[in-house]
Amino acid sequence: MKKNALMLIGDIHKLFKCRIKEAAERNNLSETYRLIIFYLAHNNGSNQLDLVKFTRCKAPTISLTLQKMESEGLVERIQSKDDARNTLVYLTEKGFEYDKKMIEIIKNEESNILPKLTKDETEELERILTKLIDSMCQNKGEDNNENI
Repeated sequence: MKKNALMLIGDIHKLFKCRIKEAAERNNLSETYRLIIFYLAHNNGSNQLDLVKFTRCKAPTISLTLQKMESEGLVERIQSKDDARNTLVYLTEKGFEYDKKMIEIIKNEESNILPKLTKDETEELERILTKLIDSMCQNKGEDNNENI
């Protein structure tokens, strides 16, 4: 059976995620925290709703994951000074170190995969994938793919 483009994209996602998970485990890191830490490294002091939108996980999942991350010293949650109902999430120094290690792992995996493509092929692939993502976001009623 020949797989269509979207099936192949799914396969790529699964394979890459598996490689990242294995490499993270070898470094005593949890791959499941990767998206949250990535987001906070670029948007420190965000609220949980921002994390829900970015990760596309359900709010209870984010809440439980943040509890684990807080107990491991990766994040801290602080009540907003402006709105007592709003809790902001900050990376700790340990969280920033985690982010650096995950970036190294991902760059290492990318360096094993992407050189198989020419620069032009890589740019064309990125253009096509961005177009597909934009189309899927528009179909879902979203303006853009910033939350991915």
